[in-house]
Amino acid sequence: MTPNLFNPYRYAGGFDKTGIKVYWQFNESSGVLENFASAGNGFPDGTGSTNDSQTVGAAVVYGDSGIIGDSFGFSGSSTSYVDVGNDIIVGTGAFSFNMWVYTTSTSGNQAALTLGNNQAVCQFSAANVDYALGNTPTLLTTTNAPTNTWSMVSYTRSSGGDAKLYFNSVLEASGSNSTNIVAGDNFLGGQVPDIGEGWKGRIDECLIADIELTADQITELYNSGAGLDLLA
Repeated sequence: MTPNLFNPYRYAGGFDKTGIKVYWQFNESSGVLENFASAGNGFPDGTGSTNDSQTVGAAVVYGDSGIIGDSFGFSGSSTSYVDVGNDIIVGTGAFSFNMWVYTTSTSGNQAALTLGNNQAVCQFSAANVDYALGNTPTLLTTTNAPTNTWSMVSYTRSSGGDAKLYFNSVLEASGSNSTNIVAGDNFLGGQVPDIGEGWKGRIDECLIADIELTADQITELYNSGAGLDLLA
């Protein structure tokens, strides 16, 4: 591991922040959801305030208990969403996302994260009672989605289109994905045009990167089930 002295983008715990575009912690008690991925916080590729929330729907609940600190709560209603701005990831290249989810209902198909032109990349699938990550094709967890408990879901795509899905840091599915992510707004909670049902539960500690995160990085983010604070 490269010492901090030679890699300024490693925080004290050793996690390399290179490639991370956004990092939301959901600790706000009101107002704007802040993107902490900025150069000042040690994220060399972060988009900063560009991907702070543009709109927080009236039905979003601030201050729910999170995996680290607080989280945002979502009800699945038409005003239970967060618009986090445009074009975090565009095109067919490498990308990853990692987020903690707390599912309270196993009804419907619930979108937790959408990128670009209404492409839901993290959903709960009622038909399979599991999580569906990525898009066209999606990968499905082999573990049924638990309710009323925190779980970490992770998805990576290489520059060559190799896709991997991790549940609680364990690789559960792999495949290929060359979907073109079209420019457009990005949403948490999923309540956007053509997404019929939003998330029911909580979301915490979400990052999106324009690189393929490694299995070791995902293990670090899981941190034995405690989550990893990238600002600590």
